[in-house]
Amino acid sequence: MKQIIFLGHYDKTDMMFYLGKLISMEHSVLIADATESGRYEYAYPKLDIEADVHQYDGFDVMENVCSPIQLKERIAETNYDYVLIDVDYLKNVQEWSSENPVFLVTSLDNTVMQRNCQLLNGFFEQSEASELKSITRIVQRATDAFSEEYLDELLDHLPIQWHDTLVYYVDERDSAQKIHNQFSNQISMSKLSGEYKTVLKQVLSAILEIDDKEAGRLWKRTERRRK
Repeated sequence: MKQIIFLGHYDKTDMMFYLGKLISMEHSVLIADATESGRYEYAYPKLDIEADVHQYDGFDVMENVCSPIQLKERIAETNYDYVLIDVDYLKNVQEWSSENPVFLVTSLDNTVMQRNCQLLNGFFEQSEASELKSITRIVQRATDAFSEEYLDELLDHLPIQWHDTLVYYVDERDSAQKIHNQFSNQISMSKLSGEYKTVLKQVLSAILEIDDKEAGRLWKRTERRRK
């Protein structure tokens, strides 16, 4: 069972659902909602509101995950291949610090960056400064007038080694598709912007440890299965 952490004070629900959909083509997947506000409660349709785990278009979603220990207990009797964990709760973020792969999801909005700085400060609170943590950052830009340099300055004091920086831009097609999927039992990815699709494929490649061509083939298979 491979666990992947997605950090960030940023709405990642659509990104997590797309990744869950893609990975579920060949593997069993759980998305764990470890966010402070419970972002996933209304982000997708449910058949049984009281269920502990909800099925959604080929993968499972578990809400109200309070800590790594609780998650371990709740999945003890399961056999998921991949668990994607959405984390943004400052009070317990350091508990998620581990050897698991980490993605930071952010925009260049100052409020988002400042809160993510606080989140990462907590994440590394008990880490040794000499122990660099490899993190891939996923950045949504609104314009090319601002780059990731300010984010670098904010986080320069932390023991982070940026493995990669994946960038996509604000696009109304992605926003429209996100809202459409929230009311549908099937996830559609066909109308996403090209840049967002590219980033999703790059993240998919990193998680599954496959090349870009294989990620592209998996995307096409996912779209064909929906038709």
